[in-house]
Amino acid sequence: MAKKRYQIIAEELLLQIEQGRWHAGQKLPSLRSLADQKQVSISTVQQAYWLMERRGWVEAKNKSGFYVSSDAVLETQLPRKPGCKIIPCGLSQWRISLNSTNHDPDEIPHLFGRATPDLTLSSLNPLKKSLSRLARSANPISLGYGALQGVDSLRQQIARRMIDGGCKVLPQELIITSGCQEAICCALQAVTQPGDIVAFDSPTYYAIIQMIEAMGLQALEIPADPTTGISIGALQLAMEKWPIKVCVLTPNFGNPLGYLMPDEDKKKIIDLLNLHDVPLIEDDIYSDLDFRPGRPKAIKAFDTEDRVILCSSFSKSVVPGVRVGWVIPGRYFEQVEQQKYIVSLNSATLPQLAMAEFLEGGHYDRHIRRVKQLYAHRRDLVKDLIRKYFPKGTRISCPKGGLMLWVELPQSIDALKLSTAALKQGISIAPGPMFSVSDKYSHYFRFCYGSFDEIKDIAAVEKLGELAYGLSKL
Repeated sequence: MAKKRYQIIAEELLLQIEQGRWHAGQKLPSLRSLADQKQVSISTVQQAYWLMERRGWVEAKNKSGFYVSSDAVLETQLPRKPGCKIIPCGLSQWRISLNSTNHDPDEIPHLFGRATPDLTLSSLNPLKKSLSRLARSANPISLGYGALQGVDSLRQQIARRMIDGGCKVLPQELIITSGCQEAICCALQAVTQPGDIVAFDSPTYYAIIQMIEAMGLQALEIPADPTTGISIGALQLAMEKWPIKVCVLTPNFGNPLGYLMPDEDKKKIIDLLNLHDVPLIEDDIYSDLDFRPGRPKAIKAFDTEDRVILCSSFSKSVVPGVRVGWVIPGRYFEQVEQQKYIVSLNSATLPQLAMAEFLEGGHYDRHIRRVKQLYAHRRDLVKDLIRKYFPKGTRISCPKGGLMLWVELPQSIDALKLSTAALKQGISIAPGPMFSVSDKYSHYFRFCYGSFDEIKDIAAVEKLGELAYGLSKL
């Protein structure tokens, strides 16, 4: 399909930004002057600016015009998207991920390889108090087996919150799980049989790869862009060529790329799923960590045939230790409910009651407002540190939410060797190979800034940069 005039104008302006004609914070031409220059209507130029604003390239200032955003200038410094061989294959990444993320904080004090939120914040105190009080009360309800679907008050609160993601769901349509990973596991088991093909964006969360392997499934990697996510064209070609049984995606600030899929692409994903009669398992765990006001829509918000199975939890937005997640199975409710029963019968009641109180009391919203600002600051700080201390040619993602950065090193630096050397210095990172079934990410790594400590961790980033410099000279 031919590009529209406003799209062409937007791309021309971005190219000028990349070439240095326009700088961060600089005002762009007015609607009228650019319309005269391009020989188009003012409304066409306005559409071009709106498109650039949606993609984070420009910022509109009230009664002042449009200005180049810092994100647009950084666009040329983002990690590149390696090509992926779209061929189903077997997997074996368990040992790499175990060695990179499973560490005792006393032995490895700088845990940049683990996607953990900050657990020291005072905004978590109401949750701690609820957990303590419920444990002391020895209430039979909180200590006994609960309903398979979970605590009703918690499901009501989650259903209300899902409205912010564009999803109208009833409490009885949710199943509480012991974290998001259990939700995804139950969903995968519900819609697949051994030997089936599972398509997912590449790079992807390593636990999904391990689940696919453990279930005897075949993995089909689809390349993803660090800004907008999975390649729609590549996914379409894959669906036409292979009998894909299910797709697994994290469209909002996914692990490890941190991209935010545009709503237009989310709609296209739904169209493809409907056309080929394929379900989608959507990991929505990072959506509340949008650094902007509100949260982005889930793909499920555009689901017209109830084929999206949405999975999430409070492990990244609050704390992982309570192990409270949920799944909205849609048309696959009975199958997912059966898998939940097989896996764990039900989830622990006491943490559910505590989390319900945390939500009902408004404490969750206050906590989220705080961590959004905190994590955005830490993202910027760590990006600046990596630019300062790492070898020339290092490229860094610029997520608009979430807990992590995706870093591309110069090709001469092996991320696995860097990880091994860093562990000896008490520093962990997550090397790129653990996020793929191929070797495309051998010089990439994931850096998590959620629990970054400005007092003790800055020197560790400097040390990590020194190690990278050393490997670049080998």
